[in-house]
Amino acid sequence: MTDDEIHEYLIKHNWAVNSHEFISIMNESPQIERTEYNSQNDILIVYTHDHVFSCKWVLNEIKE
Repeated sequence: MTDDEIHEYLIKHNWAVNSHEFISIMNESPQIERTEYNSQNDILIVYTHDHVFSCKWVLNEIKE
């Protein structure tokens, strides 16, 4: 997934991602250099060469 596709995905999911689904996305995105997880507020920060994304990391199913 490109940076633009990651951005669109996060917008579509209101910046909250299911952990199992997003792990697959990260594995398909070689430009991701590193990630950081803040367990106090469940925020995942994703670093690529050109961007930094942050989102709510949901460890169970998201209720829509």
